[in-house]
Amino acid sequence: MSKDITTKLIKELRDATGISVMQCKNALEEAAGDMEKALAILKKTSADIALKKAGREALLLSKREIKNPFWSLSIARLILYPEMKIL
Repeated sequence: MSKDITTKLIKELRDATGISVMQCKNALEEAAGDMEKALAILKKTSADIALKKAGREALLLSKREIKNPFWSLSIARLILYPEMKIL
C-alpha cells in the first residue's frame, strides 16, 4: 500500500542516514513510502556513487604517477621498506 511521502518521513530518513534531502525523497518515492525499502535503495545508490568516486580517484592517481614518476617510486619504497623514512 502506498504511503504519502511527507517532509516528516524525509527528515526521519535524512536524520538516520545523513544523505541529501533529494536522494532521501527519491528513495522514498521509489519505495512507495516504505522506510526499510528506501534504506535498501539508498545503500545501493550510495555504493554505486562510492564506486564511481573510487574510479575517479584511481584515475587521478595514475595521472599523478605519469607526471611525477618519482612519486610512484617513493610509494613502492614505502611498501617494500616500511621502516625507511621518505624524505
